[in-house]
Amino acid sequence: MLPVICVCLSATFQYTIVFDELKMNEVNRTDVHFVSPSGKGVNAARILGSEGCPARVVTHLGGPRTKEFLSLCRRDGIDVVYAPTDVPIRTSTTLVDKKTGTSTELLEETYEVPQSLTDAVQNIFREEIRQCSAVVISGSRPSGYRDDVYSKMAEMASRQGLLTILDMKGRDLVACLESRPSIIKPNLQEFAETFLGNSSVLENEPNEELLPVVREKAADIYRRFGTKCVITRGRFDTWVYDGEDLQIVRNIDVPVINTIGCGDTLTACMTASLLRGSSLLDAVSHGMEKATERASHVELI
Repeated sequence: MLPVICVCLSATFQYTIVFDELKMNEVNRTDVHFVSPSGKGVNAARILGSEGCPARVVTHLGGPRTKEFLSLCRRDGIDVVYAPTDVPIRTSTTLVDKKTGTSTELLEETYEVPQSLTDAVQNIFREEIRQCSAVVISGSRPSGYRDDVYSKMAEMASRQGLLTILDMKGRDLVACLESRPSIIKPNLQEFAETFLGNSSVLENEPNEELLPVVREKAADIYRRFGTKCVITRGRFDTWVYDGEDLQIVRNIDVPVINTIGCGDTLTACMTASLLRGSSLLDAVSHGMEKATERASHVELI
């Protein structure tokens, strides 16, 4: 099988620290901690590999820890092709409290990059998609990249008729729609802010009252661009516009240890299922099942 190209412009060191009980404003000690290569596209590539789908990450890397990052990727079986830069790789830290079953994220914002990286990364992408099975573009666009970095990639993928899945939000997502991507996968908070002008939606609330207006907007997106919508809602059911109507894919409520990478797991497993010929609803169901399994583990399995 040809590889899935995963675009990740915000590669990250994911430092996870696990405590039996995390006490705020106190000294906390533990011997359970580890570092993983991360970023939405990197996480997706890891899971695609576990699904039997080869994947390749397109990104930029730089700074004194580049070799360490690439070594960790090799350890995890993640293939990376990158544009070199002097911009360092950021670190995200997750504090897992086993007693409460919660995870707290401490995120560094992405560092600004030189604008010249836009052409360098787009050129790599252009070469890599000549022989690939699908394209997944996910994550935020760091400052310094030109506004059209994602939309140009979506356009290139569309010209080749590739299965193209976008996990992003805001102006970048709107701009990409002109290229008629196969599927967009925002969460409900992102969908509401991007398409409904509603910035008050909270990620951990059910927001069931939004279903009619989301259905109408998702149908409009499909009519105009032929793009299907997968709208995740955290621990609540996922809403899927499959080209006919807004369908509900039920979630399984289980004890959660660490939510990092769950959305990327859904994206990757959904992509793998679609490439195997599954319907969108079945692919989303498989992705949700695997995302639930992911949430019950500390490691980025």
